[in-house]
Amino acid sequence: MIHFVVSSAAAARPVIDRYGLEERGGGAFPLYSNGETSLAVSGPGKMATAAAAGWLFQAAGGVVDGAWFHLGLAGHAETDIGTGLLAHKVIDRGSGHAWYPAIMMEHPAPSGVVMTVDQMDLEYDEGLLFDLDASGFYAATERFASIELIHAYRIVADNHGATLGDNFSEDVVEDLVASKMGVVDSWVEELRELSAVAREGLEGDATGDGE
Repeated sequence: MIHFVVSSAAAARPVIDRYGLEERGGGAFPLYSNGETSLAVSGPGKMATAAAAGWLFQAAGGVVDGAWFHLGLAGHAETDIGTGLLAHKVIDRGSGHAWYPAIMMEHPAPSGVVMTVDQMDLEYDEGLLFDLDASGFYAATERFASIELIHAYRIVADNHGATLGDNFSEDVVEDLVASKMGVVDSWVEELRELSAVAREGLEGDATGDGE
């Protein structure tokens, strides 16, 4: 199972379309699933993201064998708008806590360091990707999966030289995410394989075969 957490309906639409996800009733957060892939829309902020991830874990059966993917936007001082980067480090500015994703997939895209802040200040003065969500995602999902099965992908939507400003809309968000679904899809397939290996290990441990 692959679990997506996204912060907005606009970011969710390309994922829903790509995997043929269907809305699954009411609950704390909008939930979409096809039995193999699930998605929750969290709303912005690390607390909301952590809550949505925990809720999605329970809604999907509470099984510790899935892979987790957070797809969202970020600001960066110099990187071009529309550039996608896979996080190889996530830092929570408030607490100073850091996570180091283990990138075991073959990925045709650069990686970067994500700094999660409580409020965007648009300074981007540390040469990092800035967002509102990633640390909450990792704080929650590290309880549900091993670190090689948890990933955050950020698409640059703002920089010092070419801010989207008033043109930033739901359609723009949807287009930015849709433009990266090809590469996301390749990672999802690899994560399915990695999560299957994790599931076999858990089953082996449960039967004693893992000794």
